[in-house]
Amino acid sequence: MNIRARVLESSWRVRAGLPGPAITGPRRSGKTTLLRHVFPKADYRLLEDPDELARVRNDPRGFVASLRRPAIIDEIQNAPDLFNYLRTLVDAHPRPKDASCSPDRKKRR
Repeated sequence: MNIRARVLESSWRVRAGLPGPAITGPRRSGKTTLLRHVFPKADYRLLEDPDELARVRNDPRGFVASLRRPAIIDEIQNAPDLFNYLRTLVDAHPRPKDASCSPDRKKRR
C-alpha cells in the first residue's frame, strides 16, 4: 500500500471515531496537514518547541489534562513517555474522534 493510500485509510479511521489513533509515516508526507484539515478546531501542540517540550517532560499529567479534545500532538516521539498518560486518559474517558500524530513509527519506542 502506498503512502497516500495509508494516509487516506488512516483519515477514515480517525473520522470513524477511534478513540486515540496515531498517524505515522515519513517526514513531510502530509500527516499533520491531513489531521488539521479533518479536525480544524482541534487543540494542536507541537513538541518540537523547546518550551512546550520542557512543560511536557516536567508535568506530563498536567500537559494531558490541559488538552482540549480532540487534540493533535505533533512530533510526539520527542516525549515517548507521554503515550502512557494519553492511553490512560483515552481508556478512562474514550470519546470519538480523538487524534494524535507521530511522524515516524520507528522513533516511537
